[in-house]
Amino acid sequence: MSFMTKGVLTQMVFYTTSHVVWQALAIHFSSQSKTCIIHIHTQLATIKKGTHYANEYFLSIKKLTNELVVAGRSLHYDEIITYVLIGLGHDCDSSVSFIYTRIDHVTLKKVYSLLIVTEARLTCHHLSAPTPIFKADVVQRQPMQLNTMRRGGSHGRGQQYHGFL
Repeated sequence: MSFMTKGVLTQMVFYTTSHVVWQALAIHFSSQSKTCIIHIHTQLATIKKGTHYANEYFLSIKKLTNELVVAGRSLHYDEIITYVLIGLGHDCDSSVSFIYTRIDHVTLKKVYSLLIVTEARLTCHHLSAPTPIFKADVVQRQPMQLNTMRRGGSHGRGQQYHGFL
């Protein structure tokens, strides 16, 4: 028991056999492991690419999936691809549709390459797009008075139409 930390040792001090100690350790660490796995899955489900570069986003997902492996739960590549695609924004919708509609085997490497290419094209289009110039010319008109007719008719020629312009 000299290899245990003080916190773990205080939980095991009342157990009399090594078999009971090992069972208690297994239960203790498996519950921590389950909590850790749930937390990582939640992070994977909620992570968003946002304004991050594609390689940063991909590496953060890779880090989380590696943490799952350490916790004893590895993911299939299809699950990882799903997490990657869920976190992409609307600007990547065409790439997401392309991946979902492919019949052949899609690898993480292909998904990563597609994200890098998509990001490069979006950046290129963003840099080459002219910035819109908004200009508004405002013309104010005085509202026509509906009661322009006086006794004796209208004053002046051609002013008998009282509609809106």
